[in-house]
Amino acid sequence: MREADAELEIASAHLKRRNLTAAKLQAVKVLRTLQEGGWSIWVNLSEGATRAISILREEEDNAARVIGHYALLLEGERH
Repeated sequence: MREADAELEIASAHLKRRNLTAAKLQAVKVLRTLQEGGWSIWVNLSEGATRAISILREEEDNAARVIGHYALLLEGERH
């Protein structure tokens, strides 16, 4: 969780600098770290996972792009 929280701070810093692409890539890293730690990215979400997901959805008007971010995580999902 600590590692994911640190990665989330990086994503938040990218958002503050208006670098949405980098923030979204970092949000995927947050979710991947949580997955590797045994956390689900689908249910019983931690605060960090919830924030990472909101970053992935930020300023998106196309569901396919959001799904594209999740595609990177599907292979690692065990839940």
